[in-house]
Amino acid sequence: MTDLLEGTPDRTVGLTINAPAVFARPDFMAWLTEPGNRVLSYHPKSEPVADAYSDTVVLVDSNYEGDSSDMPEDVWKAICDAAYGIYGGPDSPRSLGSHIAVRLTNLAV
Repeated sequence: MTDLLEGTPDRTVGLTINAPAVFARPDFMAWLTEPGNRVLSYHPKSEPVADAYSDTVVLVDSNYEGDSSDMPEDVWKAICDAAYGIYGGPDSPRSLGSHIAVRLTNLAV
């Protein structure tokens, strides 16, 4: 390991969801482009329309909590349900000792 990185790298849990229908929603895009929103995304805040490079990563915690739980409620619940479905329910982040990282993509199928 180099002197640039401290500690031991840890594995994390995560999944990718292709969600063009979510990126097409005006309420989701308003949330994503909100200037004060610090979500991890490749999408430029100044662009009201998503493209294929608008990947966004959210962190799901236990019991429907997380860094992006202020997005449209039905979208957040669907993301959490998908994560909990793979990793074992609403208590899974706590039992895994980690957030569940969910990458949303906007790729045409």
